Amino acid sequence: MGRDMSLLPKRQLETVRLFCEGLTKPKIAKKMNCSVHTVNFVIDKIYYQFDVHTRQELTRLALSKGWLDTCPCCHKNASLE
Repeated sequence: MGRDMSLLPKRQLETVRLFCEGLTKPKIAKKMNCSVHTVNFVIDKIYYQFDVHTRQELTRLALSKGWLDTCPCCHKNASLE
């Protein structure tokens, strides 16, 4: 794998951040002014690209890659050792 955030466009990173924060796909779509279909497409594409299968796996990946500044659960700085 070894992919980093430079491979994800800004809007995809924002989608990942909102998804990892626990927002529903309809809320992400509304916030980003796009369709739920687009949000589904982006999340599915990232799941496939990085071989993750759940929101939790994606959150762990996002934390490890530095895509999230804080842990979405506790809103504290977080790092995975």
